[in-house]
Amino acid sequence: MHEVYPFKFEPIYKEKIWGDQKLRTVLNKNIPEDKKIGESWEISAVQGDTSIVKNGYLAGNSLQELIEVYMADLVGEKIYETYGIEFPLLIKFIDATDVYPFRCIRMMNLRKNGTKLLVKLRCGM
Repeated sequence: MHEVYPFKFEPIYKEKIWGDQKLRTVLNKNIPEDKKIGESWEISAVQGDTSIVKNGYLAGNSLQELIEVYMADLVGEKIYETYGIEFPLLIKFIDATDVYPFRCIRMMNLRKNGTKLLVKLRCGM
């Protein structure tokens, strides 16, 4: 079996009514100028919106497939014991200029036993 390497994932863009072009202009995301993209999901295992590897020999594989193959080697023993093949994070950038006083928020969702925790970090003024 091949060794695990640093993965890059294809972002999943979400159009939102509050979206703008900050993800393109500030973070250099490849977003069409005519779209109101409010979120860029960087790492996701949400059903129907699972991240896809874009680099290396595993390009084209989903995050779910990686966890099924590499298990604890990918996410760590404790995480694998707790969540199995379910990836417990959703990491995304949000362009909410009109909603929040800063350009974007980096968010992480952690679910454990039905509880949802949300961490917000400012990433620019």
